This record gives sequence, structure tokens and C-alpha cells, in this order.
Amino acid sequence: MTGSGIRRGVEPASKLCPYCGRLNGRAEARCGHCGRRLPAEWELALARFGARAFGGATATALFAALSIALYLALLVSAGGLTAPVGGRTALGWGALVGTLGWREPWRHLSAIFIHFGLLHVGFNLLALVSFGRMLEHALGTARFALLLLLCGALGFLASDLWYAWFPPQQITGGLSGGIFGLLGAEVGLRIAARDESWKRSAVSALGYAVVMALIPGQNVNNAAHVGGLLSGGALGWAFSRAGASPALDRLFSGAALLLSLSTLGAIALARWG
Repeated sequence: MTGSGIRRGVEPASKLCPYCGRLNGRAEARCGHCGRRLPAEWELALARFGARAFGGATATALFAALSIALYLALLVSAGGLTAPVGGRTALGWGALVGTLGWREPWRHLSAIFIHFGLLHVGFNLLALVSFGRMLEHALGTARFALLLLLCGALGFLASDLWYAWFPPQQITGGLSGGIFGLLGAEVGLRIAARDESWKRSAVSALGYAVVMALIPGQNVNNAAHVGGLLSGGALGWAFSRAGASPALDRLFSGAALLLSLSTLGAIALARWG
């Protein structure tokens, strides 16, 4: 028995209402105090897994979940969970190609969450969780969400500009531009703090770029990676110099919510527009 009278490995006989904070019986479907629906066992298990895997990094978890959901949607649209994701299917969900981004600029947001294969989505999600949790705790959820989405979109904009001069641009999409933005932000934060270790962080980011470029069988968009890296460095520096205040926090929270909703709208527009 532990000090609280509950044996290890035995589920507690009650569960907490997430709305009013009062205890209820474990078998209850609704809170006896506020009347709201209580989370089911699978929801509690998912929450415990998320807390262990993401350490409270809410935006990291949500962006990972959106990437997985869209990849599954792409597979279903392509004909099944084992079907290859073709270019037509990817474009139908928001990918970019050629000058399409100039005619439909919302695709610079929708393309962030479009992946073309298991290796593509798996590698990007591994990088997102590895780098995202730490940076989200350092910056806060709102600034982190702005950073990832802005760097992803600016990376694709840089890609459009590059391939306008050096065509052709093949079908592109994925989180990697935003992930390079996270790497760039770490460099920018260290520069703003006058921390000499920014050079080591910059070398690490370049090494990661080399690894991404050498992945076999993948069409790597190096222009988007460079665009994400540079924009991330600038945003990381700017976030650090801006400091923290209640007014700024409200501003960044509102901007992050607006940009996140715009991203969902961009995916819907690419799919059904």
C-alpha cells in the first residue's frame, strides 16, 4: 500500500471531471456535479500517452496529429492504406507544384501537412517531436505555433521563388521547412542572447540539412529548407528581443489561433475549392 492507500498497478476508484475538478465514480459517464460528459477510458489512456510522449507540448502534439490524420486521408483517397500517394492525390489535398502557389497562395499553408510516403511523414514527425517539445517549452505554445506555420509557409514561398528562376519544380509538401525553422530559431535565440554556442547550433542545422538531402528515394526541396531555416533564425531572434508581457502574450495567442484556423481553412479550400 502507498501512503494514499492505493496499491501500485491498481486503477483508482474515481476519476476527475476536467471541467469542474470534482471527483466521480470511475464507471460514471457524466459528472454528478456539473452534468458534463466524463472522458472515456480510451480518452484517458490517450491523454496519458500524450503527456508521456509530448511532455505537455500541446502544439507539437496537435501538429503531429494533423500530419498523421492527413497522411491517412491521403492513403484512403489514393485507394487504401497500402496504396502509394500519387501526385494527383497530393495536389487534391493541398500540395504545391510549379506556379500553382502564385494562383492559390493558401497552398503555402496546406502543403505543410502533406506527405508522400511513410518514410517522409515518419522522419518529419520524429524531427518535430525531437525539436518541437524543447522549443515549445522555451517559447510558449503560441509563439511556437506561429514559428512552425510561418516558417513552413515562408519555406515554400522561397521554393516558389527559387524554381521560378531554376525550373522545374516538382510536387512538394511536408513539415521539413517548418522543422528547419525550428532549427533556425534556436540559432536566432542564441544570437539574441549573445551565446557563442549559436555557431554549434548552426553547424548542427546544416548537418541535418545534409542528412535530409541524402535520404534515398525522396524528392528533397532544399530551397524550402533554406527558406525555413533563415526565416526561423529571424523569428527566433525577434521573439527573444520582443521579450514577454501579458499584452504580447495575448497578441501572439490571437495570431497563432488565427493562423492555425487559416491552415485548416487552406486544407479545406485545396480539397473542396
